[in-house]
Amino acid sequence: MELILGLSIVLVILFVLSVVVADYFSRSVSTGIEDGVIMFIPLVLVVNWLMSLTRWFMTEHLSFWFGFKALIWALLPVINIFYVWDWWAFVAFMIGSSILNEIGL
Repeated sequence: MELILGLSIVLVILFVLSVVVADYFSRSVSTGIEDGVIMFIPLVLVVNWLMSLTRWFMTEHLSFWFGFKALIWALLPVINIFYVWDWWAFVAFMIGSSILNEIGL
């Protein structure tokens, strides 16, 4: 329950941020939801790329081959979601559990 609630809150925050970014870079007078949807996936990929590179630099690699394989995981755009899935799950769990603790469930 905590994980689902936290993940939905993280996704909503990223979606609202993508709407703000789309509004900032839009040349039109008004920005709709469709511009936010278009910016959502690249924003998630950029945030995930930064997280995966941070994780790669924080990890001690004992040999070249294992470090190189981890670097490939960290650099590939969509696959790196699986490289840092535990960080996403931890953030979602912490947000969800803190909200559920605040409302008394």
